[in-house]
Amino acid sequence: MDYMDMIDKNSINSAMAYDEKQKEIDKVRFVEMHRDNALNRMANSNDEQVKLLTQQLLEVKLQNDKLKENNIKLQEINQQLVNETNANSKIAKQSKIISIISLCIAIVVGILGIIF
Repeated sequence: MDYMDMIDKNSINSAMAYDEKQKEIDKVRFVEMHRDNALNRMANSNDEQVKLLTQQLLEVKLQNDKLKENNIKLQEINQQLVNETNANSKIAKQSKIISIISLCIAIVVGILGIIF
């Protein structure tokens, strides 16, 4: 073997080794590129989810405020009904007393009418 054959074989081996290394580097870059793309998609998805959750939170807060207002109105209506019920109860008691007094007077008048 002469020196030129050895150089050619070394060059071929070096070129093949370089190609092998380059293929490995390309595979690693390909995997990293897909990983980065997946991470970017997940980040974008998370951003969209945050936007949606923020919108939903605002809607829930608005609904909560409306429910609070409705609750206050219902409490006011309930208090009015309690006050009216108490007033009506007093009127009913007074009417009952007046009815009993009227009945007693009618009985006394009836008895006096029978006697005289």
